[in-house]
Amino acid sequence: MAITHFECDFFRPTDLTLEFSSYNAFNPSAQPGSMVIASASAVKDGIGSQVACKLSLEQFAEGVLQFFTAEDYDGKEVSLEALESAFRLANNSVYRFGHKLAAGGKMAASLIGLVIQDEIVAAGRVGAWSAYLYRSGQLFPFFEDQETARSKKEVDGYVGVNSLISVELASVPIQAEDILVIISGIMSSREEKELTNILSKLNPNVDRACESLIADLYPKGPFPAFTMMTFVGPEAVYLNEVAQ
Repeated sequence: MAITHFECDFFRPTDLTLEFSSYNAFNPSAQPGSMVIASASAVKDGIGSQVACKLSLEQFAEGVLQFFTAEDYDGKEVSLEALESAFRLANNSVYRFGHKLAAGGKMAASLIGLVIQDEIVAAGRVGAWSAYLYRSGQLFPFFEDQETARSKKEVDGYVGVNSLISVELASVPIQAEDILVIISGIMSSREEKELTNILSKLNPNVDRACESLIADLYPKGPFPAFTMMTFVGPEAVYLNEVAQ
């Protein structure tokens, strides 16, 4: 039995432009059980940060695809290494482009990526993002204590600001009936408890919409720039050879 089935739902407020916040999702290996999701947001006013948002997302995807088309990636910690490769290319591209335009430091974006491969999910972030694994009634954050992260003063910077980038990474095996959640911004402890409560009442066979989740989580608004839910499984027998 293998986990080859993922159902994703995404939500962006209608008042946001693609230049400010955008995302993509794709299968990098063209094989069942593989998936990549990434989202980027502009973090400064001005066209420079909007360009950084679009460019970082494009180059992140390019970095993942380059990794998966390499001949020697099998047998490694694929999800984590794919993330590292993608973040490296995204940052280098935005940083170099910014300096060509004499806009160094002005081109900055926050970026989160999630890679599923070989039944391992890895998440990486630069900037203010929250990512969770919901399993059997419990909510597990991918990254460090959120309240601690909220109090930091951009220690790790953003994509494109410096030639080197510090990325928070985490990985965990996935199971059938897991739910993966990404929400832009740093959630408070109260919001995490409410998210757990909402997910505990969710019927995966009926309730799939991020928009409903966000409406329940933030009834008075404003809404986060990006939200994603991915439902994992069920396990299945995948037939990939034709019997002669």
